Amino acid sequence: MRNVCIYGGTTEGRLLAERLASRGIGVDVHVATEYGEQVLTETENLHVYTGRLSVEDMKKAYETQRYVAVVDATHPFALEVTKNIKESLVAQTIPYFRLLRDVTGDTKETVCRYATAEECAKALEKTIGKIFLTTGSKELATFCTPALKERLVVRVLPGMESISLCYENGMLGSQIVAMQGPFSEESNRAQFRQYNAAHVVTKQTGKTGGLPEKIAAAKAVGATMHMICCQEESSEQSYDLEGICKELEGICGCDLSPEKKVQTVVLAGIGTGMAENMTLEVKQAIDRADVVFGASRMLSVCPAGKKTYPFYLAKDIIPVLEKEKPETAVILFSGDCGFYSGAKKMEQQLQKVPEITIKMLPGISSVVAFASRLKTAWQDGFLYSTHGVAKEEWVPVFAHAIQHEKKCFFLTSGKEDVARMCQLLREITKPESEDLVVYGYQLGYPSEVVGELDLYSPPTADGLYVVYYYADKPCPKRLTPGLPDDSFTRGSVPMTKEEIRAMVLCKMNLYKDSVVYDIGGGTGSISIEVARMAPTIQVYTLERFADAVELLEKNKKDFNVYNMTVIPKEAPDGLQDLPPADIAFLGGTGGKLKEILACLYEINPQMQILFTAVTMDSVLAMEDALKEYPEAKVDVIQVAVSRLKPVGAYRMMMANNPIMIYNVLLYQNYH
Repeated sequence: MRNVCIYGGTTEGRLLAERLASRGIGVDVHVATEYGEQVLTETENLHVYTGRLSVEDMKKAYETQRYVAVVDATHPFALEVTKNIKESLVAQTIPYFRLLRDVTGDTKETVCRYATAEECAKALEKTIGKIFLTTGSKELATFCTPALKERLVVRVLPGMESISLCYENGMLGSQIVAMQGPFSEESNRAQFRQYNAAHVVTKQTGKTGGLPEKIAAAKAVGATMHMICCQEESSEQSYDLEGICKELEGICGCDLSPEKKVQTVVLAGIGTGMAENMTLEVKQAIDRADVVFGASRMLSVCPAGKKTYPFYLAKDIIPVLEKEKPETAVILFSGDCGFYSGAKKMEQQLQKVPEITIKMLPGISSVVAFASRLKTAWQDGFLYSTHGVAKEEWVPVFAHAIQHEKKCFFLTSGKEDVARMCQLLREITKPESEDLVVYGYQLGYPSEVVGELDLYSPPTADGLYVVYYYADKPCPKRLTPGLPDDSFTRGSVPMTKEEIRAMVLCKMNLYKDSVVYDIGGGTGSISIEVARMAPTIQVYTLERFADAVELLEKNKKDFNVYNMTVIPKEAPDGLQDLPPADIAFLGGTGGKLKEILACLYEINPQMQILFTAVTMDSVLAMEDALKEYPEAKVDVIQVAVSRLKPVGAYRMMMANNPIMIYNVLLYQNYH
């Protein structure tokens, strides 16, 4: 047997080893760490050896094995290893090949570039904000300087050697993210946001190393991307995977071209669950499939004798596809693939698997079936699914919809969601209203029930429910801020007046998924107006006075807002326990303005902060506090409002106190 020696550690090296072994070529793969060993599966033709080798170790391996070729498939940044491999072959007659990934062509976005890790670390010392390090554990010591160590979050492979190096360099557990890639743009974005990354550090790893996804994610969260450029460039002596296979074909005496067989995977919506509810196209796809995947209850639609697997997660399905390589496979999804379905996530995972063609076939969703049972249209209804969604997320959306929408259809996770919906309908809707609430149970199954929902006695059977709500007189949705002051219960608690409130809300950079802190909430007028903008906004209202907390809860209940959380604490206490905000309104600081600003900066350096000042003392306090943030972007306006009021037989303009409105970004990322 002809044997090939591969020095691995990269995706390209693994793919080459697996292709050679599958064609009957003996392959010895040398990897430096136990993690490199874990991602390779030993076979009769493929053997993995773990541990770093010296030049002499390499020479001894050549003496005991008869290799027809040596392939250097190490990482582009492992320059010392490549040097050692070349040195070990000086007195040998074994052909040497360099398998080098392409790291060019995907760095058009603006990034800060460095020749070395040392150069990058020095540049970072001149910045502020959290640093998310994705360069691995080998260069970690370079970045663990006194000026940088506390600001670092490091993402490394989940191997003992990598994690040990993190602890040896003084990293805390809260600073370590031990995960295996590849990472999608969405995954990167979530991690960068979770750790409030102001800077992301990467090597120039190319498309294979996930560089485009990192750059896009950093851009999306407003972080500066720092890239350590690859010093090893492609040359006449280096090859990509297909190029090196061409070179090895003559040496090994076999065809090493990639397999031409392409698998077709069909993502099929089967409707409400019974075979008779499927489209003819889906039935034919199942009949023709070599294998069908799906939840156990769905597989009942398959004909007898069909090869099936009760799998519905990509992590279970993909290994079967790679091992068995069926020509055609079908993955079943309930309802329609394009309506609150897992089909989209499945497609994203399957796209990472080479040589797979994906098709998607629609089905009849339970909402469409339900609407037909009710003899009503669904295209003009509000559609939403609570299935698999946390209560904290779906309850505000549901409450908002039943107040402002004429028709609503809700998919649910089961009886618990239906019971909570009944409770909300009792709290929000008026008893004398002519609203209609209907539920559909196990639609398409023999146990199907369609009936009016009793709000005081919701159904208790386990199964699938859809809820329809028809509002007789929905409340029109107000699109502009500035609710009248007299619509709030006030008591003796101070309140931001409606004109100032309207201006503050217009200054806020609010989006549908914003997280907002209202510090010193008072009556809650700001919090309530923000919460009413969109049910997906999260509002956290801090208030230290007990009478004001009581008033906040009352106004919250009166306005039926469920995306507002009242926290009876004095800021900055409790802020660190909340989800990071992108906007904060400071209505009252209790003399702790500097402490609050410092805490907000730590939570999110790019948080927008709005502050209203009535007295010169408040203005001076803010001006003094801002001296600690020389990079702050500050916009200040003064607003003077007068109201026409009767004075005897006349009407006169009566002036309110002028208000200073500060719109502040403590850290503006100019890079």
